[in-house]
Amino acid sequence: MEKIRFTGIALVVLVSLGLSACGADQSTPTPTPVDVQAIYTAAMQTAIAELTQNAPTATATATITPTPIPTNTPTITPTFVLSLETDIAIYMTNPIDQESCKYETLPIPVNHAITRDMVTDIRLALTYLFYTKWTSSGYLTNPLSTSSLQFSSIDITGNTMNVRLTGVISPYDDTCLNSEARDQVWATVGRYADPSLTIAIWVDTLLLDDVLIGR
Repeated sequence: MEKIRFTGIALVVLVSLGLSACGADQSTPTPTPVDVQAIYTAAMQTAIAELTQNAPTATATATITPTPIPTNTPTITPTFVLSLETDIAIYMTNPIDQESCKYETLPIPVNHAITRDMVTDIRLALTYLFYTKWTSSGYLTNPLSTSSLQFSSIDITGNTMNVRLTGVISPYDDTCLNSEARDQVWATVGRYADPSLTIAIWVDTLLLDDVLIGR
C-alpha cells in the first residue's frame, strides 16, 4: 500500500461546496468565512506527524562508513507543489453546523500524479483516503479514520460500475458522522468516475450506504 506524502508546502485548494444534510430539508445557513489555506496547512502538518510516527524502520544490511560532508555545503529541501488539476485528491469534511448536520466535503491533493485512467485513479485515491488515520486538523475532520477499509477491485458491467472495498467499518452512534464518512468515499470515487456510469460501492457483500446510513 502506498504511503501518503504530504511533503508539499504549497497546496492548491479546490472547495467542493455541495452541502449534505441529515433529516428534513432545511434552509442553508451562510457559512462562517474559513481560512482555507490554514486548514490545509494544519492538515498537512498533522499528516506528516502521523506518517512519520508510523513509518516502518528499515533493516540495516551493512555497516556504512559516513562520508565527510564538506563545510558550507547548503542543504537543499525539495519542495512539491501540489495541484488538484494534476494530483490525486482525497476528501475530508468541514462541519458547519453539527446540530443540523451541515458540512462541506473538501478535497486535499496528495503527492501522486493523476494517471487519467479511471480505475487506476479511483484505486489510488481510495488507498490514500483509507491510509490517512488522523481524526481532525484545524477545521478538517476525518470520520473514516476509525475504519480499516481497503480497496479491493472495480468491475464494470454495462453502465454499472461496482467499487468493491473490504475490511471493517464501524458506524458511529452519531448519524451525522456516518453521513460524513459515507460522503468522503462517494466524493473521492465520484471525482474520477465517468459521470455516465451508475455507481455502487460495496463493503464486502454489503452496500456502503446500507452500512452507514441504512439505505
